[in-house]
Parts: sequence; C-alpha cells; structure tokens
Amino acid sequence: MPMHDDDSPRALRAALSQARGVLLITRAPQAAPKPAPGQPGAASDYVPALPDVFVAVQADGEVLAFNGHVDLGTGIRTALAQIVAEELDVPLASVRMVLGHTDATPNQGPTIASATIQISAQPLRRAAAQARAFLLARAAERLGVAADGLVVDAGRVRVRPSDSHTPAETGLSYGALLGDDHIELPLADEVALKPASAYRVVGKAAPRVDIPGKATGALTFVHDVRVPGMLHGRVIRPPYAGRDAGDFVGRSLISVNRDSIRNVPGVVDVVTIGDFVGVVAQREEQAIEAARRLRVHWRAAPPLPPLDDPEPALRANPAKRRELRAQGDVDLAREQAATTLQRSYVWPYQMHASIGPSCGVAHWRNEGRNEGRDDGRNEGRNEERDDDGRNEEREERHEERHNDADGSALTVWSGTQNPHVLRIDLSRLTGLDESRIEIVRMEAAGCYGRNCADDVCADAVLLSRAVGRPVRVQLSREQEHLWEPKGAAQLMDVQGSLGADGALLGYDFVSRYPSNDAPTLALLLTGRIDPAPRMLEMGDRTAVPPYDYAHTHIACDDTPAIVRAAWLRGVSALPNTFAHESFIDELAHEAGADPLAFRLRHLADERAADLLRAVANEAGWREGERGTRGIPAADGRLRGRGIAYARYIHSKFPGFGAAWSAWVVDLEVEPDSGSIRVLRVVVGQDTGMMVNPDGVRHQVHGNVVQTLSRSLKEQVRFHADGVASREWGSYPLLTFPELPPISVVLMPRQHEAPLGAGESASLPGAPALANALFDATGLRLRRPPFTPESVRAALADAAGKSSPARMRGPGVSALAG
Repeated sequence: MPMHDDDSPRALRAALSQARGVLLITRAPQAAPKPAPGQPGAASDYVPALPDVFVAVQADGEVLAFNGHVDLGTGIRTALAQIVAEELDVPLASVRMVLGHTDATPNQGPTIASATIQISAQPLRRAAAQARAFLLARAAERLGVAADGLVVDAGRVRVRPSDSHTPAETGLSYGALLGDDHIELPLADEVALKPASAYRVVGKAAPRVDIPGKATGALTFVHDVRVPGMLHGRVIRPPYAGRDAGDFVGRSLISVNRDSIRNVPGVVDVVTIGDFVGVVAQREEQAIEAARRLRVHWRAAPPLPPLDDPEPALRANPAKRRELRAQGDVDLAREQAATTLQRSYVWPYQMHASIGPSCGVAHWRNEGRNEGRDDGRNEGRNEERDDDGRNEEREERHEERHNDADGSALTVWSGTQNPHVLRIDLSRLTGLDESRIEIVRMEAAGCYGRNCADDVCADAVLLSRAVGRPVRVQLSREQEHLWEPKGAAQLMDVQGSLGADGALLGYDFVSRYPSNDAPTLALLLTGRIDPAPRMLEMGDRTAVPPYDYAHTHIACDDTPAIVRAAWLRGVSALPNTFAHESFIDELAHEAGADPLAFRLRHLADERAADLLRAVANEAGWREGERGTRGIPAADGRLRGRGIAYARYIHSKFPGFGAAWSAWVVDLEVEPDSGSIRVLRVVVGQDTGMMVNPDGVRHQVHGNVVQTLSRSLKEQVRFHADGVASREWGSYPLLTFPELPPISVVLMPRQHEAPLGAGESASLPGAPALANALFDATGLRLRRPPFTPESVRAALADAAGKSSPARMRGPGVSALAG
C-alpha cells in the first residue's frame, strides 16, 4: 500500500493533541540532552512545538506508548509493550508501541549500548503507572469507594470483593472513565510502581509482536515503502572506498559525462554536488543501468597504508593518551613478581555486514512555492567541470535556491538507528529547520551499530530536492560493503605479573582504538563539513579487567580513524575483553591453575562468580581436565575447551554496567587443514529482571551466532584505494551448517533492576574460542579471526621451530605454553 503524508506519525501526534476520549501523559517539550564530550550523538537546540507524549490511553481500549529508541531486531517493541501493559493492567494485545519517529516520540538519544530497557524505558513505565493511578482515582470517585478498595484487570476497574467467595462487581472500563474528555497530565517525577511480586506480564514469555506482520507481508521494512509519484535513484560513489578524512574527500570529481547515459530510457536527472553523484529515473532498473553506465572521471586519492594487518598502522597513527585508572604501582609489582608476561592482542576491522543493503525514501516538498521544474531538475547538471573539480556558479545557484527553508518541508522514511540525530544531519545538509523535517522510522536489515542507513537517506534527500518528487534510493551490495562505517580495528598491549603463590600482582593495560563518528556521507561529499580527521573517545568500554589485581594501570590511546569507522556490537568492549580474558588464561597457565578456579580465586563480584559456576556446571566443567594441547587424539583431531567471562561496561569511562555473561566453548581442530569445528557453546547471562525471558534468550542466541562468525571468519580486506571486500565471497559469514548446539543459562534475578541484554553475550565469545584453541593445540592465537589458514600456518610454524617463543604467522603472535 502506498504511503501518504496523512499516514505519518506527525499526523498521528497532531490528532492526539485534539482527540477526545483520551488520557495523555506528557512532558514539556525540550531539547535533547547533549552527548558527553567524545561520545556519539549530535547536539541541537531544537525544541518541538508539542509536548512529548509517553502514554495515550484511548476510550476505544487501545493504548499508544511512545519511546524515542528503535527496535533493531532486539525485541524491545514487545518488551516495552509488556512494561506498559503491566503497569496499566491492560492486555498486552491492546498496547501499540510507536518507536523512533521524530515527530511522535520523545528524543531520548541514539539507540545504543543496549540501554533501552535499562534506561529509557523508565519514564515510559512511570507514565503507564501514573495513567493507571489517575484512572483508579477517577473510578474511586465515581464508585464512592477508596482507591485501595479497587482492583484493575484487563483495563476494567472493579470494587475489590469483600471475601474470596464474593464475585467482583462489573466495574468501569477505562473507556467509560475517560468518556469524551481530553486529559493531559505532566509526567510525574515520582509515582508508585508495581512491585515485582505482583507482575503478571513482565517476566513472562511473550511472542514478538512484530513477527505476525513480517510473516504475512505487512508493510514493515523501509525497502517496501512506496510513495505516490515516487522516482528511483542510485548513487555513484568516489573511488576512495570507505575513506572519509583527507583533503581529497569532496574534492576529487573532475567530470561527469551525461551523454554516456543518453540512450538509457527513463532517466530524469543527473545530480552532482562536490563528490556526490546520483542519477534519478522513472524505474529502479533504469536507475541501476544509468548508474552503471554513467562515465565519471575522478582524481586519484593518496594511497591508504596497509591494513590487512592493522597493527603497524595503529602504532604509527598519532594518538592522545587518556589515563583511566592508576591504582598502586605496576612497576613495583613487576619487581616483586615471580612471573611477568607481556602480550599484544590485535582485533581486525570488521563489517556490520547487513544482509540487506541500506535503503531510504525522501519527499522534498516546496510547499507554497511554485519553483520552476527545469530549475529544480537541472541542479548540478555539469557535464564538464573546471580543473579543480568544482563548479562555483552552479553551486552558488544551488545555495540560493535550496538554503531558503521558507515553504519547504521534508519527509524521510528511514531504517536509521538514530532518527533524531539523522534529523539534525539533514538539517545541516539542506538548511531546513528541524521543525520542517520528519523522519518516519521503518525497520531495516540488522545493523548492530552504524551501517549506511543514514547515508542512503541523505542521498535520497539530495536527489528528491533536485527533481522535486519523492525518490527512493537503495545501495548496491558493493556500496554497502565498501562504504558502511567499519567496526574499528583495535590494539591492546598488556603486561601482567604473578606472585610465587599465583596471586595477581600487577596489570598494565593500554587499548588503542581508532574511531570517529562517521559523519553522514553526503555532508562530507558535498563539502558541508570539513573532512578533517575526527576522533571519539570510545576505546574505554570494559577497559578495566574484572579481576583483583593488586596494582593496575589502565589507559586508552585515542587515535583518529584510519578508514571510515563507527561503533559495532560490543564496540571496544569486545576486543578489550578478548585481551583481558585471553591474558587471565595465560596467567592461569603460568600458575599451573585450572582456568575456572583461577578466575574464581580472583573475582570479588559474587554475581559474576555465581554466573561462572552456573555456566561451568551446565557445561560439565571438570577442574584440572586438559585438552589435547597439540597432541592429536586417536582420530587425528585436536580437542579443547575454553572459558571466558565479562560484564559489559558502556558509555564514557567509568561508564555503567549492563548484563554479566560467560561462555564455555568445546571445539575440535583438524590439524592438516586447520579447520575449526565448534562442538558446543554454553552461554550464561545475568540480566537482572527479564521483561521477556524469551526475548533475552533470542538475544543471547543472536550474539553467539554473530560472535562466532566475527571470531572465526570476519575481517575486512583493504588495498591502496580503500576497502577491497566488495561482496560475500571476500567477506564470508558463518553458515547454518557451521552453527553448534547452543545451551543458554539465564540467571533468575527478577527482583533486581533490568540491565541491557542486547550486547553483553558477545563479549566473552572470542576469548573463549582462543582459550579453547590453546587447550586443543597448545598455541595461543592473539589475532582473530581464527581462520583455517591462520591455524594451519601456526601449527606448521610451531612444528618447524625449536623455540616456541619465536613462532609467528597469520593470526598468531606467540605460543603461550
């Protein structure tokens, strides 16, 4: 079904402000909180005209609930609806969540760090409880009884029976209590909430509310949006694939030969602004063909340093040391130690690898103006440019026409992770005030961080503005692979000391993490913002190990991005945990201790210890049992098991904790080929209160699948121009036949506060695999991914060297025992 402007969330919000028979719990309009320095997000002073609505109880029985975050496949649409249904005492089926739409939901910042249930659900919960309390008070007044003499069930208020044998009276529905009134109440700072002991919906398994629509083909995904009069666009990206900093960015286009597509039917326009090049056509296949055939001449960019092994480039990149923690004296610990180990761990560049390429639809409307059609279509129509790659006269006309926001309005249908931040970027790109821009958030392919969802929307906006009609843009697989902001490579240098009794004496840890905020690409390509190197302070996630070292020094070397990079699931916490948990295993080996017992000896966090014991018990862990350690079993295979633990600490240091997680991995290695077969994964998580235990279990499963793929297969390849991994053949993922049996242990903590569940289970995966590989092969691999080639090379190298400490090879830095 085509989308119309009257169907938009903006229209819904406007209708609610005038509706009868409705109770709204609102908050005065306000600007979004500004992100902390060095953290993702964007600052804006924009304040919407209408109050934020959190809950709308309607006389027809439907409850609308609003949250500024989005569901990225984590099931928060279901979990948030459960929270509202619980506090309001209404059936879950009567709650409809509205997520992420800029003109309908509060601006609660980016959807990151698994923080929706842990943080941004709290005002929603209070709003639902406040609505229930108001309706209960109104019922008490009408029924002539005290509020504590009433009960609520399925949205109906009844007088509490005087004894267990007396049936409750029929009572009053919420709709009857509302009548024809329009009621708006400001969100209270304090409101009585249900105790967990009274929960009937929260904590119970609930089917995902989004699945039926997806299964039956209802309009869900942005890729399926159709708007009346819609055209199709494709973009032609510069040759410096995946690079977004340097003087050449936005200044490399020399010429565009429009005659090269003169014979392609349906072409409406070619649009060029700086290094942004796009085509618009009547039909999608026509736009694809035009983009393929359009001849574009570019200047060569300076070569990229080699990054297939990112360590040299990471060490050479300028950095600013940020001291995070200094406790005791690590130098003194080294002097007193019986054993000191010094290790480096290297994490590769990886992709978000969204299965579906990003898509966006934009509708630029010049309302109240009758701008000439030819003038709108011909913007940027420069067949040949001046030698410096610019067309000053045309760009000046572009500014004159389109920076005047009078009468212009913009609607964008997007799969973005951060709708309100995207609105800020589109305002910067176009000059439109944010009040004139509406982002209608649709679902899209999984991203688990920042993919090209924002970029493609900006592409669609520029093309729609140029032709004066709605334009749909979808990236190709190659463009998604090449240009999505990569999960950053990371380098962790560790030095640790053991006492003669096996006590942990010192831990000196420095993490080097290159990242930036991956600005929306069109801002860079059109010259709206300077392509200077940028840097976020995001290498500090879970930078402090969980174990009790007597002396610690923890630091982060913040360094600008080498290639276009942004956050990916687990951010820096996943590589940092890889280093922490691999190193504690190395220390356990040096101490001659069982890896589980050694961890428990030095772990003061009782919830962490309980989780480790529960996971080890489920896995059948036997203290002191060893794998093959490089000596093949009777069938010629090498076998081992590994354990790892982490708690995800996110946000700017010192941050705050999400869920606890632990893994036990059993695997086998075929020595001749180096191939790894994971036999079983036991993974446990302590999430505190689980709103939907099935949803948490699904998230744990998803983390296991993705982390196995990232640890065993995934690494971006580069060449001198930029990213070289263009398709799935050059960036393989884990396949269904390679999935092992997965056992999930969920800790029963329903009376504890809910914690972020969407990322934590990813953290222990890579070190658990590395530790199992050591147990199987006797080799310590410190550079994921653990591919057959890297394992085979390590085994061959070890067999040919008399000194294990000399062993080197792809994916290997040293033999640990």
